[in-house]
Amino acid sequence: MTPSDTTNVLPEIAAAERLRQHLQEIANERDHAHRALQEREAELVRIQSIAGVGGLEIDFRDGVKNRRSPEYLLVHGLPPDAANETYEEWVSRIHPEDRERTVEHLFDVLKSESEDYSAEYRIVRPNDGAMRWIRDSTQNRPMWYSRAYE
Repeated sequence: MTPSDTTNVLPEIAAAERLRQHLQEIANERDHAHRALQEREAELVRIQSIAGVGGLEIDFRDGVKNRRSPEYLLVHGLPPDAANETYEEWVSRIHPEDRERTVEHLFDVLKSESEDYSAEYRIVRPNDGAMRWIRDSTQNRPMWYSRAYE
């Protein structure tokens, strides 16, 4: 609508056109933000893959609810459907020589007032039987990071 057209237009039609333009601007901004978010997520996946890092979120407030990132699953040799792995499944993956120490340390930290957690232990990956050293760490629970190294 051009300025010369507005003299013969009802106020409701002009308001509707302004609203349509405003909604189009919002949609364009949303699309731009969505594309930027997708690019950042792809960058994060690349960085995590290079570093051998995966994230997990564990919520102990109402039972044990957890979520593991696809990168975590790769590090630990788990299939994609293991994103909601149980505590027992995690414990069974810990190398037998490290299991008791690792579990005790986890519960000691959970009982404490500390928001930080750090542990190193070995796992046996279920997909290939390979042993990997894992370093878990967190600051300001509940987001935890797990990193595999040789």
